[in-house]
Amino acid sequence: MLFRLTLLVIIILFYDQLWEFIAHGLHLLLELSHQLFEVVEEGLDILVEFLFDTGGHTTQIIVFYILLAIILYVAYKFLRNIPINICRCKDSFFLYWLNEKEEAIVFYEQQKAELANKWQTQPVNQKLKVIAAGLVVFSGVIVWLFFL
Repeated sequence: MLFRLTLLVIIILFYDQLWEFIAHGLHLLLELSHQLFEVVEEGLDILVEFLFDTGGHTTQIIVFYILLAIILYVAYKFLRNIPINICRCKDSFFLYWLNEKEEAIVFYEQQKAELANKWQTQPVNQKLKVIAAGLVVFSGVIVWLFFL
């Protein structure tokens, strides 16, 4: 509970800084992935040049097609798994929703029973006070809406 409250306060107070932090993190991730790609490309350049004894331009063409084949293979595997992952997410979300719905119904029923029990145990003068207060508030709202 305290952790959630602390997290909520941090999000409210440091909203702009939080988005800046997220943007810097994504930028850092992009830079690191670019550097990793450059290292892999340079390694393939050296490997192809060593294995096939080719010049610079020919090596770049061979490496380009190797990288293109790798990217297309990864994209194919990724796109092929999308429907399966969507079904999993849908099913898990549906189960989560059912669980939350049942918990809310149980909580509502408990609150309803508790209030009914509390109302039953109140003395008559307390019940009259609550009813009178409700009528005063209702009358005030009617006067405010229609006559002011």
